[in-house]
Amino acid sequence: MAGSVIEELVGRNIIRSNLFNHIVNLYKPKPDFAAPFITVSRDAGSGGRLVAQKIAAKLKFDFYDDKLLDEIANITKTKKYYLKAVDEKHHGLFKDLVQSIINLNYVDPLVYQQSLVKVIIKKAKQGRVVFVGRGANFITPRDKGLHLRITAPFKVRVQNTVKYEGLTYEHARKLVSKLDFHRSQFVKDVFGKDIRRAKYYDLVINTEMLSLKTAVEVAIKAFKQKIKDLGLTN
Repeated sequence: MAGSVIEELVGRNIIRSNLFNHIVNLYKPKPDFAAPFITVSRDAGSGGRLVAQKIAAKLKFDFYDDKLLDEIANITKTKKYYLKAVDEKHHGLFKDLVQSIINLNYVDPLVYQQSLVKVIIKKAKQGRVVFVGRGANFITPRDKGLHLRITAPFKVRVQNTVKYEGLTYEHARKLVSKLDFHRSQFVKDVFGKDIRRAKYYDLVINTEMLSLKTAVEVAIKAFKQKIKDLGLTN
């Protein structure tokens, strides 16, 4: 029994390690991208989701945050409610194995991750879309869209969460820490990358001293300049 469990864990780890190089190469022939896109990585409480939403509205692009889960639910024939348990979450291999045995509704993170890559590549090829989080900048080509990150100091992000979510400071601090951990660890688990490294983005915006309106304007200007420099058609 112990041997079979170990073999299963080793097997899943190998699959996790090799999965994305295979899938991304399979679904990412560069000539197939019809129009540019934008990916937005964000720290919890930085206003990143709102910035992404406003960018999409101004450019008349499709906005993909929770809509990604709708697409994955359709592919996997799984209820969106259950997908949320693994969406941008860190899961240890042993926990995955145990949950897959005892919980009939548990979604295998590897199934979620495979479907996530397929959906993001499909939508990115169509272009004119803004993706929020989920390591989309590591899935899509660097030279076919703008890769943006929104951040702010931890204390500022906690204060924003208190203000806009109506939480106590301590509750907000724990929530921001938890979201930061899961989002960064998810990217590390799946892509082997540090989400905080500026080199993975075209533009990093700190919203501590900038309004969200200004952040949106700066991002759109950067997007238009990049596609002009690359000779892409919007």
